[in-house]
Amino acid sequence: MADKLESELMAWSKIFSNIEVLFDQVFKALDEVDKNLKTLPAKITVIQDRICKDNACADQAVKNFVQNGKSLVLACYRARIQIDKCNS
Repeated sequence: MADKLESELMAWSKIFSNIEVLFDQVFKALDEVDKNLKTLPAKITVIQDRICKDNACADQAVKNFVQNGKSLVLACYRARIQIDKCNS
């Protein structure tokens, strides 16, 4: 009976160890996302300034596209902040 219990506990221990490794990988990936998100709004602005000369982006569809891109970046950044708060 004790051997069976020990065997079951070892199996659970391996599962928890694997979960810990996976969480570590996810948080490392989130750090990379965070680094990229911090510079992305500036990159979008640079690209927009380069492309949108002489009212080239005056069209409403282009304005909406650029705004949606900026909104997506902001939403990702806010989500990252919430994740950090949960981990604190």
